[in-house]
Amino acid sequence: MKKYSFVSAIRFIVITGVIIGLCPSLLAKPAEERSISDISLKTVKKNSNIQKVNKIISLVLELTIDKTTVLSGEPVNVSVKLTNSGSVSVEVYPEDASGELEFILRSKDGGINLLLSQTQDLRNKLNHRTPSLFEEFIDLPSGEYRVYQTDIAAYSNVAIPVGQYTLLARLEKGGMRFESKPVNINVEKINIQSVIVYSASSLNNISMISPHLNNKIQSVTIYYKESWLKMPYDGVFYQRNIFPSNKQINGLSGAVKYGISNHETWLAWLKGDVLEMQLGSKGKIYYTTDSIETSLQHTQLYPVGWQLSMPEAYFAVMGLDKQQHLTLSLIKNDEYSGKAIIYPVLLDIDKLPNRWKLKNIFGKDRNITSYLLLETIENGISKVEMLVLKPLEGVIVKRYTLPGITGKLEALSMNPISTWFEAELEAEDQEEVDVIADLLFKTNGKNPQMTFMRFSDKHEKPVIQHTFPLIKDKNNQLASHWTLSPAPLENPQAIAVLQDSIIAKKLTDDSPFVVLSEHSSGAKYLNLELMGKELWAIWVDPESGFEYIPVRP
Repeated sequence: MKKYSFVSAIRFIVITGVIIGLCPSLLAKPAEERSISDISLKTVKKNSNIQKVNKIISLVLELTIDKTTVLSGEPVNVSVKLTNSGSVSVEVYPEDASGELEFILRSKDGGINLLLSQTQDLRNKLNHRTPSLFEEFIDLPSGEYRVYQTDIAAYSNVAIPVGQYTLLARLEKGGMRFESKPVNINVEKINIQSVIVYSASSLNNISMISPHLNNKIQSVTIYYKESWLKMPYDGVFYQRNIFPSNKQINGLSGAVKYGISNHETWLAWLKGDVLEMQLGSKGKIYYTTDSIETSLQHTQLYPVGWQLSMPEAYFAVMGLDKQQHLTLSLIKNDEYSGKAIIYPVLLDIDKLPNRWKLKNIFGKDRNITSYLLLETIENGISKVEMLVLKPLEGVIVKRYTLPGITGKLEALSMNPISTWFEAELEAEDQEEVDVIADLLFKTNGKNPQMTFMRFSDKHEKPVIQHTFPLIKDKNNQLASHWTLSPAPLENPQAIAVLQDSIIAKKLTDDSPFVVLSEHSSGAKYLNLELMGKELWAIWVDPESGFEYIPVRP
């Protein structure tokens, strides 16, 4: 028999609060402000005058875990068997809802106590108590049981730190508390090999793709993570594929499939010159394409980006053809027909670029215009070319060299801005595209400096240019691993590694740099992403894994 009572309705609040904007108080805490106390177990004192019940409730919880060793940020899938060992029926949630259960994760060194539950997770996100709404209950008769399955890592708004832990399940009923026996869990460091990050305000999320190298079993695992824009450090890394580590993976990319309800994503990777694609959602795999021979040497894969209006998946591969001509191939895979089509464009260059950026604009009738930024090195100085391509036709529409570069490039960013405007009378609406390219380079000569330039394809000269002194540490070592904010941010910034610190620098004035983190020795894979209206620095620390810090304007 079904009964109803007032309890917290997690799923309703999350969906409704996010979509209609009823949660303005939601604020993500910067990494430097998060302390152990923010995620420590908070024990609520129970009223000692609990009303006595005539019939005694007795429940037994048995906790099992899928894997006793997981990576930091990986799912922690558990099962809880709840048995009614008493003499009376008990109202419980159905098996597809584990909201009543709480999980206590304690590190064996005593440094960390975590309370993990749906309710606690929601409170962390909303920053206030949740209102009560109706939720369905069912009867659990005496002697019967229910089995609940959940991922407790999804209840933590940060990746569970590396360490050894005990985990137990807990349930409160009739003023009584029931706990399972603890199980052991070991959380190991994730060994990241590269990072691909996408942020999309229209989807209200950020996605991240990273391969993990497992030296013990000589394998490479591709993980996919999706987070809320307000809390990019939240989310779980789901395994999407695994390879023997002797298989060279020289490219990794992703593209979101049209439709925001299921958040399906295409992933693609290069093994040598062979491209493979896979469609899935979180840890589930729906479809894998046949291997696609690119017929190119020294291939590199580049993420085409978010694709919100196309059922197909597009990925770009660059390499040298048999005649050693640099070629960009746009590869389209149709999930309906299962066929892949390759659109090659010869770029009239006989060597691989030092770096490149590519963005596509999808027009009417699925026409595609590709905007390509190429850097090559000539006599120690970067040459940067902007190319406008029609890949489906195999032609270069426009090509020019960006002027004024007098040194070697440290970082670049590029984004075509598409603007629709209403045409007059009966004519169709028109689309105008302005390609914005941001460059940061160190000038050559006796007095080298850093120079930032912003280019627009509507102007022959830079629309913004600013020079500032080289940034050095106390040992006279230059800041390195410069990473630009996404173009065309109104107040462009860059982050870099300076000795053991991560710094941020505004690029259009002479203000001093700001230290984001003082303890980041060996930091790598720096990303600077605009998430909603906030700019976030993301990098990988060799010991603690992913780090996230907002960069203030």
